[in-house]
Amino acid sequence: MLTEHDDATDNQVLEKFYNSLGGEAKGHRCYLYEASDFVPHPMVDPREVSQGMTNRFWKNLYQETFRFFTQGEINPDNMNNVNASDDLPPLPY
Repeated sequence: MLTEHDDATDNQVLEKFYNSLGGEAKGHRCYLYEASDFVPHPMVDPREVSQGMTNRFWKNLYQETFRFFTQGEINPDNMNNVNASDDLPPLPY
């Protein structure tokens, strides 16, 4: 998971690394939150405020991470949705 608002990494370098590993053809997945999504660097912790932003998509990020670890896939359409997905286990809070 990458974000265009990341102030700690170089997304172009990470995308090159992803491609050098074989990308999607080798079972890897990459998702980029665009600048208009207003997702800061600390994408995983919903309580963290950075650059005046929080990750309002955290429920789906957690659920899609679960999907990836259990099924080897993600649903990109679900990544920038604010409502938790019904086809994955609910979050504890």
